[in-house]
Amino acid sequence: MVSCLRLLALTSLLCIASGARPLSSISWSGDATSSAIPTAQRDFDYFMFVRQWAGSFCSTHACPLVPNRGFHFTIHGLWPNYSNGSWPQFCTPEDKFDEDQLEDLMDDLEVEWPSVYDSDETFWEHEWSKHGTCALDIFPSEHSYFGHILKLHWRYDLSAALRKADIVPSRTSVYRTKDLIAAIEDMYGARPLVHCGRKRQLSEIWMCLDKDLKPFDCDTSQEGNACQEVVIPPFKSRLDVDQLSSKDEEERDGVQ
Repeated sequence: MVSCLRLLALTSLLCIASGARPLSSISWSGDATSSAIPTAQRDFDYFMFVRQWAGSFCSTHACPLVPNRGFHFTIHGLWPNYSNGSWPQFCTPEDKFDEDQLEDLMDDLEVEWPSVYDSDETFWEHEWSKHGTCALDIFPSEHSYFGHILKLHWRYDLSAALRKADIVPSRTSVYRTKDLIAAIEDMYGARPLVHCGRKRQLSEIWMCLDKDLKPFDCDTSQEGNACQEVVIPPFKSRLDVDQLSSKDEEERDGVQ
C-alpha cells in the first residue's frame, strides 16, 4: 500500500507530461504504450527539454530532496521525440545506469535535477534508461548526457526570462500563459509549451531543441494540459515542509 501511495503522489506530478505523451503513457516504471516505439527504432527527430516548477507539487507534498533556491526551475529530462508525436524509449537496455560515472556532476545534479519524491538516483536512472539510451548518437555516454543537459539548463534559464518580464512566484498573482510564452520566446527565440496542473498551477515548461541542441518553435498541437492563465506558487517555508512531512508520515502509517 505504501508503494501505491508513492505512485499516486508521483502521478499527480507526472500528469503534466501528457502534452506530447498521453497520460496513460507516463509511468514511473516506464511501461511501453501505444505512443512509444519499442526496441526496434528509427532515428528520432528532435528533443523535448522539460523543466518543472516543483513549487506547485511541493505546495501539497513534502519534497525533502528539492532545495529551496527561490525562483528556480529544476530538470525533468531531455526526451528524444518523433515529429508525429510518438517517441523512442528504452533503446539499449544493456547500457545500464552507473551512478559512479556521474561523480564529478553529483553536486550540480542534486541541485538542478532533484527528485520530488523518491531518491534522486532512481529518478536519474529512469531518465537515462528510458530517454538517454535513445540519444547515444548525440550523447555517447551517460556522463555526456547528464553533463550536456546541465549546461542546457543553465544556458536556457527559464527563471531569468520570466523574471525579466516581472513574472515571479506569488501567492496572489495570476499570469496569462501567453505572457510566459512571450517572455521565453523573447529571450531565447523559440516558442515553448507551458503546462499547468491542479488549480491552474504551473507544472512544467517544455522547450523543443533540434539535434544540434538549438531551440525552435514547439508544435502547439502537442500542447496538452494548457491553461489560459497560470499561478506560480512559491516554495513552502521550512515550517510548512516539516508539517507536510509529518502529514505524509501519518498517511503512510495509516495504510500499513
